[in-house]
Amino acid sequence: MTWTGAIWEVPYNYACYYIPVAISELGSRDVVTTAENHFQPAVGTCSMVKAVLGELY
Repeated sequence: MTWTGAIWEVPYNYACYYIPVAISELGSRDVVTTAENHFQPAVGTCSMVKAVLGELY
């Protein structure tokens, strides 16, 4: 979940247990490779989701 700047979203995001991630802080291609090797996501999974999984691993 990324921050979009709307004030009302902050309490909602915390209530839904979202982890805020700044898109500019997502890692390099190495974290995407780590996510692909460890979690083996589906082929259609976007690279942003793979990068977040790699960062969390």
